[in-house]
Amino acid sequence: MIDNPLVIDSEQPFGTVPFNEIENADFLPGIKISLKEAKNNIKLIVDNLDKADFHNTILALEMSSEKLDKISTIYFHLFGSELKSLKVSYFYKAYFFR
Repeated sequence: MIDNPLVIDSEQPFGTVPFNEIENADFLPGIKISLKEAKNNIKLIVDNLDKADFHNTILALEMSSEKLDKISTIYFHLFGSELKSLKVSYFYKAYFFR
């Protein structure tokens, strides 16, 4: 079981972000996991043999990286407001800007 609050679905009211549970060390693994999930979702779209339509192409592509979008949004909000340390920025740069 994954113990990363960025990756698991929140049980808080309205699915709000559990900011009090998020640690700096959660970001890089969360990004890696959600990026892998997004790539798998895109592969499913490409490999789909059904006739292409809005739902199985455009909408599916839009939703393919939903978790990655959520994690990056949380990261940038924390980065801009109450960064716990510069390590978060380092992890992000180390992974995305190699």
